[in-house]
Amino acid sequence: MRHYYRKIVPVLLFLSCSIPGATIAQTLVEHYEKGRDYFEKGEYEQAFESLSDAVDPDQLSGEHVFGVNCFLAFTAFKLKKDEQEVIKYVAAAIVANPDGNASDLTTERELVRMYTRYWQKLTGSLYLVSEPAGASVSIARPGSLRFLTAKTPAVIPNLSLGTHEIVVQIDGYMQERLNYQPQPLATDTMLVSLKPVKKISRWPIAVGALIVGGATGMIVNKVRGTNKGVDLPIPPVHPENSN
Repeated sequence: MRHYYRKIVPVLLFLSCSIPGATIAQTLVEHYEKGRDYFEKGEYEQAFESLSDAVDPDQLSGEHVFGVNCFLAFTAFKLKKDEQEVIKYVAAAIVANPDGNASDLTTERELVRMYTRYWQKLTGSLYLVSEPAGASVSIARPGSLRFLTAKTPAVIPNLSLGTHEIVVQIDGYMQERLNYQPQPLATDTMLVSLKPVKKISRWPIAVGALIVGGATGMIVNKVRGTNKGVDLPIPPVHPENSN
């Protein structure tokens, strides 16, 4: 199993020798190495203790923190610790390296399945605020036909990990589309400032109606009897689902 670890250790050793606080970094690497050695021998209590001393996101790379938290999850699982504690380490590994793969660190299928299972169970929440308030929100994963809807301000819980498409809209303002990736076991706050739709006075439209007629005349009918500007309509987010 050790050949899987060699992908990470040379990078850690290089970093420990080239960044400020190299002594601290080297100590963290040593705890990591020692924890893995204990894990391979099946000495899980000692492994857990050493690995717990190796976590410091401010000193080493996200790849290092990913590896440490993966092995903490593996070790906690072997020790039959509380499920929430195992999930906590899986979440920390994902935050450190969202593209990390547990199968790069172990060949034990049971551990890879455990990591994947908890990864799929993890969710995050979003507190979404808009200016102005009262905007409608729809959230969906790309390619999905299932939508979550809410009105701002809103707390949207239990969002699965991965990229979600968010659409925020309210009458009189331009629609805003953006992508969002939830953080596991966390609540993010997002402020969306909507831009007002530009207004057109009734007189140019009326002149246009005299020239082109037809559909433009329908627009004139909507603004007749007012001297105020006209809000351009905002198309629905998903017209195919309007029925």
